[in-house]
Amino acid sequence: MGQTAFVKGRYQENIAASRTVGRALVYGSIIAMVGAGVGAALGGESPGIGAVLGGGGILIMAASVVALADWRRGFLLLALIVLAEDSVRKAIPGAPGWVNLGKDFVVATCYLGYFFSPRRFEPRERLPGKVRGLILLPIFLWYAFVVVQAFNPGVPHFLLGISGIRTWVLYMPVLWIAASYFRDAETAQRSLN
Repeated sequence: MGQTAFVKGRYQENIAASRTVGRALVYGSIIAMVGAGVGAALGGESPGIGAVLGGGGILIMAASVVALADWRRGFLLLALIVLAEDSVRKAIPGAPGWVNLGKDFVVATCYLGYFFSPRRFEPRERLPGKVRGLILLPIFLWYAFVVVQAFNPGVPHFLLGISGIRTWVLYMPVLWIAASYFRDAETAQRSLN
């Protein structure tokens, strides 16, 4: 009897999660369309680029708010934004290079949402110290290498080094968020389908 109740509870939890993601996608699409309309109106010479930037900007702001409220939903939206951002850069030749900075805001708010999440404090099995050290030591050595190379005198401009830090250091903790998001095979299967 207890096992049946557990399975039924998990099923209802899955239904609620899929409805929530569906609602988030619908609301995000509506918000993006409103932003696209505003961007097209204010776009000036190229209303297409204005529409894409307006829709994307508002979608990124909405995704950041969602990520602060629930880092799990923010993580899913981050995956969608990464795909959309890459498509925009390839589809529109005149899109500015700073378009790819939008996902940084969503990543940062996912980190904040995760850090302040009550689920982070749930008991879970910890890795032994040696295993943790074998995992963390190469990561911290890589961080040190990236920071040292950012200030390499051979780098043509200091902003290039800062961009390298952003790329290599900002996105490394996504590994921990992904590991927390996909805690078991069932969650991964449900999310990826």
